[in-house]
Amino acid sequence: GDGENSQSKPTVGERLLSTLLTEMDGLESAT
Repeated sequence: GDGENSQSKPTVGERLLSTLLTEMDGLESAT
């Protein structure tokens, strides 16, 4: 059951990656 629970929520690493990618994308657009 623990596996299902962790799958439903994004991990801290995934959230960090998503944030980094979003920030990088924004910087590219702003440039």
